[in-house]
Amino acid sequence: MCGLRRRIMNRHSADLIKLITAHKPLAWTLTDEDMGADAIPQAYAQGRPLPIWSGASDGSIWGEPRYNWLFRAFHDSVHIRYGCDFTLEGELKASRIQAELARDMGLDELAQIMVWETAGQAVYYDRTGQFPPQSFTLDRMRAAL
Repeated sequence: MCGLRRRIMNRHSADLIKLITAHKPLAWTLTDEDMGADAIPQAYAQGRPLPIWSGASDGSIWGEPRYNWLFRAFHDSVHIRYGCDFTLEGELKASRIQAELARDMGLDELAQIMVWETAGQAVYYDRTGQFPPQSFTLDRMRAAL
């Protein structure tokens, strides 16, 4: 069982689990439809679970789609808890907060991943009008080595 667990959980997803154990996401549910950023605060205001899109989750830094979904739930929870809107400025603020939470736990590599995964992708989208490939953060990590 231990060998199987290691194959499905990489060190980044293991660190993510540590972070979200300490900073639990708000209630969330997976959706097959990307409902857009406006759906997140609307669901929260109505007392419903945050809708987390399940799509485009293969090939991420987290190793498996389910960890990408956990990251999305954590990230959207940061938006709600810390009053970060879904603009570029709000994404940059959420990125700083996520990185700080990770650093406070001694998870420095995860903190950098949080910056690429949020701020880096938001800036990419702002400049190109397109979402980056799911391998965006992994590509940056490899380039940094």
